[in-house]
Amino acid sequence: MTVRVKLVSPLPPPAGGIARWTALVMRYARSQSTIRISLLNTALRLRSVTQTSPLARISAGIPQILRCTFSLAQGLARRQVDVVHINCSGQFGIARDLVLATLARLFRVPVVIHIRFGRVPVVLKSDGYEGLLLRRLLAKVNATIAIDSKTANALREHCPGLPVSLIPNCIDTPDWSPRAESEEFGKYVLFAGWLIRAKGIEELLAAWRELHIDGWNLVLAGTYDVAYLDALGLRPGTDSTITVLGEVEHERLMSLMAGCEIFVLPSHTEGFPNSVLEAMSLGRAVIACDVGAIGDMLSEDCGVTVPPRDSAKLGQSIAVLMADSDMRAKLGANAALRAKTLYSLPAVFDQYRALWEHLADRHY
Repeated sequence: MTVRVKLVSPLPPPAGGIARWTALVMRYARSQSTIRISLLNTALRLRSVTQTSPLARISAGIPQILRCTFSLAQGLARRQVDVVHINCSGQFGIARDLVLATLARLFRVPVVIHIRFGRVPVVLKSDGYEGLLLRRLLAKVNATIAIDSKTANALREHCPGLPVSLIPNCIDTPDWSPRAESEEFGKYVLFAGWLIRAKGIEELLAAWRELHIDGWNLVLAGTYDVAYLDALGLRPGTDSTITVLGEVEHERLMSLMAGCEIFVLPSHTEGFPNSVLEAMSLGRAVIACDVGAIGDMLSEDCGVTVPPRDSAKLGQSIAVLMADSDMRAKLGANAALRAKTLYSLPAVFDQYRALWEHLADRHY
């Protein structure tokens, strides 16, 4: 039997970790005879990644909810869907996910919620809109996927009886041989992600400006808002040790990762960041904030974790790794081995397949 999965998830553009996961999983699924995935694309269209005010989220979210609801209803009415798999990123997006899950249940089609943000333990205890929406959403679904142990434990505590699977993100490495891009920047620390406050860019810049280490550069790769960049003091020529590249193609990003000495992601909140996973697979030394799944990913000397919003600890960790090439090599080797053994695409996809087939069997 072929299981027909409706995947509710973003696909680039814009670039992002979940969007890259979507492309990876859909590409791999095409080689699998027992799974057929169709996409309901939830990528941002009516606002930019830097427009994060409640008004901007709501005004862009309502048309998206209507579009997604209509599209899913068509597939369900035509009996083209066996399982609905929804990637949930939290905040106002939970409202869309709740509408889609409710619709699927009306057609008696099972729903999987794939939790993609690391604040679940706090959100489930809160009385705010996000906690209310998430609890209602979890009451509508047949199964959940958590990407970190803290989230899995919180779901099991607050939703007894709801099946919870702990499944990490995945990565496909066999055909990767990126050319290290180091000549242009010399020795450099790389940040890759949206240049927004929530990604810890302000703490990173504060830490960097206190280091004063000759011969090293900081390279920032990701989408940015010009006004915010100006507010950060990142006008061209203001600091010769900092280069802002903007958004780059994935192939070049892999080259940048392969060439960097240290990869850093000081986010205030994360799920299971693909950028960290990609840096690990390339044997890079990683420094990241201990949020979401990052503590699991970088445990056992696979990287360095620091508290979120702590520029002093971040700067100390960067300085230590800058001064110790042996430590960088050790962390990178451990990280690459973990990425290959625990997070390989075939192994992780098999866990998705088992869950989808189980739910589809129950459906029929």
